[in-house]
Amino acid sequence: ANDPISSHVSTTLFFSLVLGIVITTVQAVALLDGLQIAWREQGDLFGSFTFLVGSPNGLRIECVLTGAAEAVFIARCMLPVLCVFSVLFIYFMSRLTALLSRSSKPFTRTTAQNTLGQTLHTVFIVIAVLVVQPLRCYEHPNGKHGMSSFPQVLCWETSEHTIMVTCGALVGIFFLVPFIVACIWAMYCAPTFKGSRLLRWRFLIYRFRPEKW
Repeated sequence: ANDPISSHVSTTLFFSLVLGIVITTVQAVALLDGLQIAWREQGDLFGSFTFLVGSPNGLRIECVLTGAAEAVFIARCMLPVLCVFSVLFIYFMSRLTALLSRSSKPFTRTTAQNTLGQTLHTVFIVIAVLVVQPLRCYEHPNGKHGMSSFPQVLCWETSEHTIMVTCGALVGIFFLVPFIVACIWAMYCAPTFKGSRLLRWRFLIYRFRPEKW
């Protein structure tokens, strides 16, 4: 997504677009597994893709994090932070490599921001699903309600659920809302962008032809 802006689709860009559409479509299919509907054979098909939306059943995180359910949930809440630090690490490593080797081209701040935006855009659905998971509860036979993703956690009655709701709210406030606002602002102002500012937000507009904006 850091290639020069062009009105002609390259082979790399074409396959990147196709891959992005496929991943988004599969994520949408995976969301069907979370609906309170008694699926038949299709239920296993939907469930096999749940790892793309961060489901603990799909990722099998409990095999690595053997602690309490809230520990697993908090670890998943760190995904946006992990994305930010990963891009920063690559950025500084590229700068260091450029100092050691003149033939190496370092990441610029512009390409780093565009890469970070593309990364966060990719995991946006995963984070959105994660935020609402503590609010998705179902009723037990004894009248109590448990979380759909962690049935052992009782909704609104345990400290574990309070921690999860708090973490989900923080992720929504400090990631989802600012990212949505920033993308809306960038799309509104994009026709006036030029140079490096246009490249910073390229992950939002590279699918469109400049002369057809």
